[in-house]
This record gives sequence, C-alpha cells and structure tokens, in this order.
Amino acid sequence: MAVYGPRGGAGATFLATNLAAACSRSGSTILADLDLFFADVTAALGFDADQETRTLGDLVPVLDELAGEHVEPVLRDHAGGFRALVAPAAPDTVGGFSA
Repeated sequence: MAVYGPRGGAGATFLATNLAAACSRSGSTILADLDLFFADVTAALGFDADQETRTLGDLVPVLDELAGEHVEPVLRDHAGGFRALVAPAAPDTVGGFSA
C-alpha cells in the first residue's frame, strides 16, 4: 500500500503512520519513508533525528543485491507494533540515489 501527498500539509504522514499502526494489528507491518527531502515519518513517530540511526541511505550500496538480511538491521521498532524504515535526515547523505 502506498500513501502519497502531492504537497506538504496534505496529511500523508498522518495517514501512513496510522495505517501502519492499524495494519500491524493483523500482522507484520513495515512503514517505509521514501521522502528523501523531508523525512517526516522520523519526527512523526518520535524517533530522535540526531541519534545515530541506520536509514534508507544505508541500503543504497547494496541495492543491486538487496535482501532481507540487508533490510532487517535498518528497521526500527515502534511502540505501535510495526517497524519503520526511515529516510535519512539530509538527502545529500544518500549518494547515488535520487527521489
């Protein structure tokens, strides 16, 4: 399932985070923040952006061979019962990948 907001303030982050929490009641759920420019999911979920955190950017070097063993260590657990793949705090930290 994908949630897209055409502009800031449309409620996409609110909807995506709440959908992830609702879906997690029925099974394993992963919320992936693919917004490399704003990474609003990190803040919405209460994750500390300053903390040394593995992000989507850490997967770029292994994109050609991406497997579950690469993704698992990058996921962050949330109290809502789902896991999140967060975007990096700054888009320039994701070399070789563009949104």
